Amino acid sequence: MRHALAALSNVQRRGLFCTNVTIPEPLEARDIRAQKLFPWRTFLNTNGPFPGMFWQWSQISHNIQLCLAGLREVDRHVANGEILGVTLLMEDVLQTGFQGAIFHQEHQEHQQAESQASHVQSASREQKEATKTVALMSQKSLSRSQQPLESYRLLRFFLLLWKCLELAKADWGRRKLSVESVSTTTLYRDFSKHYRVEVLVPVLQSVARRLGQGDMYDAIIPETDILVMPAGASEIEVRAKQLVRLLETLECHMITEVQKRVNKELTLALSERARGEGALPTDLWKRAVMKESFTTNRPHLAEQFVDDLMSKADESETQVTVGREHLRGCLASLARSVMAREKQNYESYTMYYENLLRANNQLLYQREQEIKHLKDQLKEAQQATTVEVQFQMAARTHDLIMEVTALRAKILEMREQSMTQEQDVRERVKREFKDLVQSMFNAHFQLRARFDEFRAGLRDDVMAKINETRGEAVLAMTKLARSSAVFLVSSQLNVNQQRAEKLRDLQQENHQLSTLLLKVKAMNSWRRNHLTDNYLKTIVDLRKEAEVSKKETLEVRMLAEEQVVLLKQQLVAIRRAPGQHGARVQRPAPPAGQRGQLWEWSPFRAMS
Repeated sequence: MRHALAALSNVQRRGLFCTNVTIPEPLEARDIRAQKLFPWRTFLNTNGPFPGMFWQWSQISHNIQLCLAGLREVDRHVANGEILGVTLLMEDVLQTGFQGAIFHQEHQEHQQAESQASHVQSASREQKEATKTVALMSQKSLSRSQQPLESYRLLRFFLLLWKCLELAKADWGRRKLSVESVSTTTLYRDFSKHYRVEVLVPVLQSVARRLGQGDMYDAIIPETDILVMPAGASEIEVRAKQLVRLLETLECHMITEVQKRVNKELTLALSERARGEGALPTDLWKRAVMKESFTTNRPHLAEQFVDDLMSKADESETQVTVGREHLRGCLASLARSVMAREKQNYESYTMYYENLLRANNQLLYQREQEIKHLKDQLKEAQQATTVEVQFQMAARTHDLIMEVTALRAKILEMREQSMTQEQDVRERVKREFKDLVQSMFNAHFQLRARFDEFRAGLRDDVMAKINETRGEAVLAMTKLARSSAVFLVSSQLNVNQQRAEKLRDLQQENHQLSTLLLKVKAMNSWRRNHLTDNYLKTIVDLRKEAEVSKKETLEVRMLAEEQVVLLKQQLVAIRRAPGQHGARVQRPAPPAGQRGQLWEWSPFRAMS
């Protein structure tokens, strides 16, 4: 984000051709005085690496996207709302124009003062700029398409005013709440409440009175309600008046601080002069960070020197005469007094310093002993903690081993169950398939028997029809022979008819016997299939019983082996118990807590 913000802002950037052409200190390239004194150097040190090239306006969208690239989805919506709010506010500023007429006079006076201090050319140029600015301020509404330069000047002025107001608000809030920064929600809530009551509401009341709406803020407004600006008021006027009020508050605060500092220094000076005791006023000389107190006697070297000097001096109205020997004696006495004073100060400071060193050494020794004692306690606590941790880790390890063993047994059981389940599924599918095949086989035999019966019945019906047709033909031929008097042919026909009837009787008897035979075959086939199905079911049941018996045998064998292992462990523990009991009797008894932990891991607990 910092790379994109630097490209979007008007921060000063040095050019590539100004390595040896810099702005003299303490001036900077963005200063107005530097622009007047060194215009070409200011231009090279302000407008980027290539000042003469056209700026890439197409990079604005890319830089804005780069600023918003690192935000989250929720933060992007918030930033979009903030940008939209600022855009709408700037449109309102363009619509209302600069209506703060109270600042026109101050602006003109400032321009006139600067024009008198500069040469004639800069004065004329600044006068033109002042005239343009005043003309801009006198307009009510501006358009970006018709008046682009004036519109962007107004927007730049509004944004700078807004920035100055925010900085002043932050400084006012820190001074009001007596904190270094308003960085928490509670502090910001208190800051908003104080700023609303002490700055914002009075400014809105003054603007409302100027616009003839003085009763707009007379009622008590709750803190949760939003303050509405008076109709016809501009954002520039409201923010400018807030900034003026904050600057006045800052001036009052600075004046008060200076007065406090002067009064404090004056009080200290008067107190030092008015004190008549023999000690020096060290308590008045102490700084705020000093906590130790040190008292010394007040020196009277000058008074004694004057008294000794004037004791043998000849005074007149305008002159004082002192002898050479007397002056030498007074100077020698002054030198001795100064040396004695220095010796006394040295002894006092040395004693005081030695006392401080002794006290500090005593405190250091006490702290070292405390540290040593704490280290011993820490070591003992670490050892106790190590033992306790080892016991807990052992108990936890035992529990984990038991859990792992149980889980392995469960996994083995589930694996066997899955294998058995797969085999059971196969057996069930096999049985269902066998039942289906058996039912299909029975249905096949039934259909085959019915088909044989149908075929036999159909043959019987056909033969019956043939016999009926033959009889009718024989009757017709007999009648014809009688009419024609042919007796030999009729007798032959009667013989054939009798033979056909005998054959018909034989065929019918054969049909009945075939039907009985088919029924016997179907019964035998059904019986055989039923016996086969029962045999297979019996085999499956016997296999299941064999598997169950095998599992029970395996479980009984495992239980027997586990019981054998437990019995062996108990036997080993019983053999070791007399020796351990003798060793426990010889050594001192452990504490109660360790005794319980030892009992948890003793072999007798395993037997229990």
